[in-house]
Amino acid sequence: MRMARKNGGSVTLFYRLFGRPLEMLKSSFFLMWRTPIRTALTIAVIAVSLAVPVTLYLLYSNATSVTDGLHEDSRISLYLKRTVTEDRGRGLAEMMKGREGVKSARYISSDEALVEFSKTTGFTEPIVYLAENPLPAVIEIIPDETVSHSAEKAKDLLKELLKNQLVEQGKIDVDWIKKLNALASMLRTLTFGLGAMLVLGFILTVANSVRIDLMDRRDEIVVEKLLGATDRFIFGPFMYTSFWYGLLGGLAAWWVNEVFMVCFDSSVQELAKQYTPDGFDLTFLPVSAAGLMILFSIALSMIAARTALGYVSRSVEPE
Repeated sequence: MRMARKNGGSVTLFYRLFGRPLEMLKSSFFLMWRTPIRTALTIAVIAVSLAVPVTLYLLYSNATSVTDGLHEDSRISLYLKRTVTEDRGRGLAEMMKGREGVKSARYISSDEALVEFSKTTGFTEPIVYLAENPLPAVIEIIPDETVSHSAEKAKDLLKELLKNQLVEQGKIDVDWIKKLNALASMLRTLTFGLGAMLVLGFILTVANSVRIDLMDRRDEIVVEKLLGATDRFIFGPFMYTSFWYGLLGGLAAWWVNEVFMVCFDSSVQELAKQYTPDGFDLTFLPVSAAGLMILFSIALSMIAARTALGYVSRSVEPE
């Protein structure tokens, strides 16, 4: 007899912990689709609110990985004086390799510079008739990451290198670095600013949907309260509904993000070919990150619903 009571109590406890929540989860899913248009619009707003900032962040992340490689092309050219011998020029290049802020240094003799100039411009025949090579020897320097990502630091490094007596003049193109950094900064600011506004829209949309659902069932809730039903029993289905909003909205956001990235892929490939001959493979949202986005969507949806229920519950109290 005691064993039967014990088993019965275990079954009841199991039902309270798992059975009833699963039943309410199932019933709330079908209940929310009694108003299909409102439910679909809520899910669509959630999907767009999450997909847009995530897509912008992915584009920013991809752009950063591309520009990291482009920054390596931020070369400093040091033109040596005509009186500098090849041995002294190569020795100077070796010495500059050990300087702070310098990743690599390569000595280019005047003859090598003339050959490269001929290949680049195609002016081969006129150069043959020159009595003297007009091009000076050059030391080509590639700054390290601490310098190449900052136009000001690149200029400061050039000023330091120009102090050497063997150097006639130097050149560095930093305008494109400023433009890339400005573009990346704008995209980052746009991502976080727009993301914050869309997340706020997400919260307000879910809260408003839950409020409307609650007000539609106001008379039913008042009767339940008069019969002694607890707030947990009455408002529980609305929390489960918000769970479905977050889950379905997060899954839809993942799908929308994939569609966005596929649409952007060809344009990004064409743009990347202008700077990198091997092209660029666009990085999509990893499955682990998508899972975190869905969990974030569920948590935010349930927080919004709980907040809305806290404010609206007073309006459904029996008089």
